[in-house]
Amino acid sequence: MLVVGPRGLAPRKRYSGAAIGLALALWALTGMPEPKVFERVGVYPLSPTVEVQGWRSLRRWTADAVSGALWPGLCMHVQGSTYRQHAGRIAATLAGFAPDPEVGSKAARAFFGAKHARRG
Repeated sequence: MLVVGPRGLAPRKRYSGAAIGLALALWALTGMPEPKVFERVGVYPLSPTVEVQGWRSLRRWTADAVSGALWPGLCMHVQGSTYRQHAGRIAATLAGFAPDPEVGSKAARAFFGAKHARRG
């Protein structure tokens, strides 16, 4: 079976790696609440479920990144860390891949860095 989607989508995801990197950075590095991250990055209308339970995709993406499924070179599990702590390390590492590490916020650098990080 062949599945075709827009250019840049992460494998088996509805978002690009850059959008995922931005979402993780906003959530973990800036401390933005999950519903606000969803409003900034999400492609669907904000649902009451996200407002009450949070945006579960942030934790799924973090787990995928920690396991090396999103960015194989960033496999970085630290025992006892929360999802948000893992996401912070991932976003900070992605920011290091940005073409100009001195320009923009850390979240912006994580976005651009995710576009340049190797996916395997």
